[in-house]
Amino acid sequence: MALKNTWSRMRKSITDQFRDQDHLTQQRAWYLYLFCISGFMMFVFLGFLLATIDLDKARSAAAPLGIILLTTAAGGILIRRGKYKIAAYGMLIIEVFNTTAGFVIKYYSPIIYEGFVSYSHFIYITIIFAALFCERKAILITLLWYIGLYFTYFYAVKDQISPEALSLVKSSFADGLVGIVLTSVLAALIITAMRNANKQLVNSVADVREASSKLADMSGVIDTSSSNLARGASSQAAAMQQTSAMLKEIAD
Repeated sequence: MALKNTWSRMRKSITDQFRDQDHLTQQRAWYLYLFCISGFMMFVFLGFLLATIDLDKARSAAAPLGIILLTTAAGGILIRRGKYKIAAYGMLIIEVFNTTAGFVIKYYSPIIYEGFVSYSHFIYITIIFAALFCERKAILITLLWYIGLYFTYFYAVKDQISPEALSLVKSSFADGLVGIVLTSVLAALIITAMRNANKQLVNSVADVREASSKLADMSGVIDTSSSNLARGASSQAAAMQQTSAMLKEIAD
């Protein structure tokens, strides 16, 4: 029960920061905040696990892990201060930079053609992130950037590898390119569906408010009519009483 109340209070504190925004922005801010918290905790655990298993690998991964930890922590702080768009687009830009830097690092590694295999899944995560927390233009810009990165990397490594590995590189390049495009299309459909659902919700609320306003107006008219009818009935009762008194005087 206490955990549920804590969860509810935390959610309310985030959504209250964006009370002047639409429902979709409030929900996005809340889920991005959860994403920041879970990502921070996950990578802290991953860093601890690497340090206990392989200290040399943990040292080599210290820089990217540190960037991710700082990014998620900064994102959570910005959302707490009501800066949702800065947090979302800032995290997206840093993620794009990380994947691009990964390709550059792989280019100077002993096995340069593994870049497609090593970083494709991070590209998919970045595109889905753009769909959930940014706008459609962000998806398009991210897609164009990664397509350019893929072609640049492919033409940079294809002349430096053996003919036996070239077929693998071509296959990885084609598979990755198709995956990026299809993921971007699905991401655009997701954000379009989210926008349409939010628009229908706003329209429904507006219809309910309009119906409530009309009902309030009708209630006012009915109340006025009832008051007029009551005053008319009272006047008729007084007139009948006077007539009855006059008839009594005549009878006397």
